Amino acid sequence: MNMGDEPEQPLSKNALKKLKKAEAAAKKKAEKEAARKAKEAENPTKKKAAVVADEELDPTQYKANREAAVAAMEKEGTNPYPHKFHVDYRLPD
Repeated sequence: MNMGDEPEQPLSKNALKKLKKAEAAAKKKAEKEAARKAKEAENPTKKKAAVVADEELDPTQYKANREAAVAAMEKEGTNPYPHKFHVDYRLPD
C-alpha cells in the first residue's frame, strides 16, 4: 500500500462535526492555558513554587518540608499542635 497515492475518503457528517468540535475544544484549551501562564507570569507566587506534592517527596524531604511548615506556623504565632480545639458550631442530632 502506498499511502500517498490513495485519495482520501470523504468524512461523514458526524465525523466532521466530531472533528470540528475537537478542534474547537483544543483551541479553547490552548487559549485558556496561555491566559493562565500569562497570569502566573504577572503574579508569581512563592508558595506554589515552594510547595511540592507530598506523593513526590521521599521521606526525608517530606519531614524537612513538615518541619519548615511547623516553624513557619510558630513564627506567625499560631500553635501547630494545640491542646484544645474550640468548637464554634454543633451538628444537629
